[in-house]
Amino acid sequence: STPIGQGVLGIIASLARQDSLNTATRVASANERAAKAGKMHQGGCRQFGYQRDGAVEENEAAVVRDVAARLLAGESLRSVANDLNKRGIPTTTGGQWRSEALSQMLKSPRLVGLRVYKDKTFPGSWEPVLDLGTWTDLQTRLSRHAAAKRTVEAHLLTGLLFCGKCGGRLKTMGMRLKDGRPYPRYQCVRQPGD
Repeated sequence: STPIGQGVLGIIASLARQDSLNTATRVASANERAAKAGKMHQGGCRQFGYQRDGAVEENEAAVVRDVAARLLAGESLRSVANDLNKRGIPTTTGGQWRSEALSQMLKSPRLVGLRVYKDKTFPGSWEPVLDLGTWTDLQTRLSRHAAAKRTVEAHLLTGLLFCGKCGGRLKTMGMRLKDGRPYPRYQCVRQPGD
């Protein structure tokens, strides 16, 4: 609380800030060197299709190739995600597949052996799971899917209603009466019509 104490505290805070900035600079520099060397990024969740050390996880890689082929053949993200869940294939965190998570996984440049750091792309030193042509076609398909998504009007009970038969969430479906007037109703996603 004294002027000298406040001065010393200011000096200590300034040194701590400088140390923090030095650490951030060292980490950023190390990440950039690793990217230029083609090393797979080790932070965050493990990439589906690869082990932590960058080696291909063959069972998951086969799933990635199958999913890519199915999507390019016209299947929807939701139907493929539901199929993966029915077959008992978990995400890398052990969770259930959702169309958003599946899309995010398939957009990863790691699948074709590319390392991205900030706005630069470098060739990776690991084996690709997909060939570049397939991955590029997949990105076009996924971006078209994202552009086609429409904004859905929020409804009062969204997220609060569940099916009495299967326990799944109910979502609103835009129906029309015979005279053409809109008639939204809640419907089971897993068992449409219930």
